[in-house]
Amino acid sequence: MISIAVAREFIEGLEFPATKEECARYAAKKKAPRALIDAILQMPGEKYQKADDFWRSYAELEAKLEMESKAKRQKRRLKGA
Repeated sequence: MISIAVAREFIEGLEFPATKEECARYAAKKKAPRALIDAILQMPGEKYQKADDFWRSYAELEAKLEMESKAKRQKRRLKGA
């Protein structure tokens, strides 16, 4: 997943409130990597009233994906043991 620091470059200047789709389109117009656009579309919530709401949802998705990744790695280790 694209780090928050990198993602900020592509979201900076976006006016809120904004829907998830508006956020993704804005990032795409700024030539964001496809991985960022996909992440935005997977974020919890459909509309963000302010930038803080957007970044909170982004961080939630980042944490969720990290937990899933750790669970997969652990499962593979257990299979190999």
